[in-house]
Amino acid sequence: MTEADSRIALVTGASSGISAATARLLAQQGMRVVVNYLRSTTAAQEIVTAIEAEGGQGMALQADVRETTAVTNMIDQIHTAWGSVDVLVHNTLTP
Repeated sequence: MTEADSRIALVTGASSGISAATARLLAQQGMRVVVNYLRSTTAAQEIVTAIEAEGGQGMALQADVRETTAVTNMIDQIHTAWGSVDVLVHNTLTP
């Protein structure tokens, strides 16, 4: 087990684009990855499926990161499932 194997990464806006690629790369490095998304459940789940197909661990969580309560709820879900977040990649588009 490497140090990366015990780390948890949260990637915001990770259902597409650079964030999706980042989520997959972190998973390839051995991190468990939370794929955060706002609207596209299907796209986020596809990223998780790709991570898992490559032997990684991922979960998709919906949250609007502009809302404190939504972020708190997402962090609570991550904590319950895996523990604390070690790596945060915050990459979202401004509407």
